[in-house]
Amino acid sequence: MDSNNPVAVFVVLVTLYVFSLTLAIVSLAEWAFIFTSLSFVGLIVGLIVSLTQGIALQREGTSLATAYLVFAGINEVTLVWFITRFGHHLGFL
Repeated sequence: MDSNNPVAVFVVLVTLYVFSLTLAIVSLAEWAFIFTSLSFVGLIVGLIVSLTQGIALQREGTSLATAYLVFAGINEVTLVWFITRFGHHLGFL
């Protein structure tokens, strides 16, 4: 029996994304460094896991691979948004 359930992993990734996005919005509004670092780590981990799962499932020919790769794109856009907003708050942009 296969212990890797792609649907459960996807649900965990979506939950991680929601918490990371919430922490990102709070950290940009209140300037809390711990929230900033936690949201950055959460977005990076979500991006890496969704890309690796998407590529692995694509090699197996599973249709859920498309959902993982689309989610990786959404996660990447959110990460770029967060980095640019954080850089704007620091005065880099």
